[in-house]
Amino acid sequence: MPNPEFSGLQWAFAGTSESSLDDAGRRFSTWHHWIDSNSDDPPVDTGEMITQGNGNVLEKGNVVSPITGQRVYYEELWEEVPTENLAFGNNPRTCTVLRTEDLEKMSRGMIIRLGDYCQGILKKEGEVTVERWEYHFNDTSSNQGKWYKAATVGNDEMPCDELLGFKPPREGQQINRAGTMWDVIEVATW
Repeated sequence: MPNPEFSGLQWAFAGTSESSLDDAGRRFSTWHHWIDSNSDDPPVDTGEMITQGNGNVLEKGNVVSPITGQRVYYEELWEEVPTENLAFGNNPRTCTVLRTEDLEKMSRGMIIRLGDYCQGILKKEGEVTVERWEYHFNDTSSNQGKWYKAATVGNDEMPCDELLGFKPPREGQQINRAGTMWDVIEVATW
């Protein structure tokens, strides 16, 4: 995801992932791109996950380049960033997933909010919009702060802001944003 000053987008996707161990004990992860900014039919995205001494995870693999169409080797370094507890008072911690799909409008999108992060991707008739929101604490001892749009690329509207309150929407609920219907497909609280 680019920073707010960045005007382009290299790659964004959303979906599910799974991890497995091979016979030698090496860990591999596969990402299933339900939506992908670079392809309507994304190739398999699998990499070997190697934990580093500092806890970061080095991902090594190969993928089809959206620029050249050729398979290329890559390495990515992942750092686990903890989510903060935004469960104030009687409000639970929450993870919420929204999804939209309209084949007639060639539209597909997904938004996920987990703790103090919310991000989404919408692809409509080949045009891609992404947003990322972050909660910034003014004072961590009092849990006071504010949501900020940390990054955005594209011009379409997404209902990320509908997920930023302390009471999540209900699973099965629909949210209309600029004529696009979003389904609340998952709500987890703890």
